Amino acid sequence: MAFNLATSPVHETVRYVSAYFDQVTGCSQALELQTMEPGVHERQTSLTLFHARSVPTIDLETYTSRILKYCPCQNEVFLALIVYMQQMIDRCARRQIPFTVDAYSIHRLIITGVTIGSKWFSDVFFTNSRYAKVGGLSVSELNNLEVQFLSIIDFDLNIRPSVLQAIGTDL
Repeated sequence: MAFNLATSPVHETVRYVSAYFDQVTGCSQALELQTMEPGVHERQTSLTLFHARSVPTIDLETYTSRILKYCPCQNEVFLALIVYMQQMIDRCARRQIPFTVDAYSIHRLIITGVTIGSKWFSDVFFTNSRYAKVGGLSVSELNNLEVQFLSIIDFDLNIRPSVLQAIGTDL
């Protein structure tokens, strides 16, 4: 069935976006390694605010499905994550700021991106305390991540619907 930004089921989009990020970050493999050898793959320092000390123990599809269940939003929000993360990578590279989207950062990037995207694309959205609770963060941590995320992408949240439609079709 062809993807339609306005009518495709959001849970399908979430599944495809999760699979895309899992492939890009190698999150499943990192989680498997961490499960087999606890503590061995733990980071001693963090590259950015988005990087956790260890890979979260929840896989990406379960995590994004949880977000959708407790903080429902439309396709645009999940598809925008791909655009926003590419913007972050590009802008950090231009500024020579160390930044990677990997198994240690993807969960925090997703909940932060959904929080921001929901506010941008929706007239009705949840409070940061709700997003933080669903995402497994403190409210102050999510607030700091939100500011950092927006600063990196220069508050450039506008994405043409045709771009989102093309991403959805490509997934």
